[in-house]
Amino acid sequence: MAFKSFTSLHHKPLSVDLTVENGQRLKVIYGSLVGFHAIDVDSGFVYDLYLPTHIQGIIRPHAIIILPNTNGTELLLAYEDEGVYIDIYGHFTKETVLQWGEMPASVGMYKKIALSSM
Repeated sequence: MAFKSFTSLHHKPLSVDLTVENGQRLKVIYGSLVGFHAIDVDSGFVYDLYLPTHIQGIIRPHAIIILPNTNGTELLLAYEDEGVYIDIYGHFTKETVLQWGEMPASVGMYKKIALSSM
């Protein structure tokens, strides 16, 4: 059974994730051949999150990572051999652009755990 259906998207989703903004609003985040986009599930409003204008032609989105401890509002978007930190409104949260030496085969999140010994 479908919860919601969005049939008139301008760009075909290639990777998709879902976040809950501040525990209240559902947002569908998806990557396409031109960049990353979001859908406010309640209103159905679709908007662009990040369109890498420095790359000519199509891009390959690799991952949408919802960052921990941000109430679902901050993301790491990985595409081609780069990654950017933005919020769910498309504003940069860090001025850093991550760059890898080659195209990643997979992307995952690593949570740092501090251990101490007595």
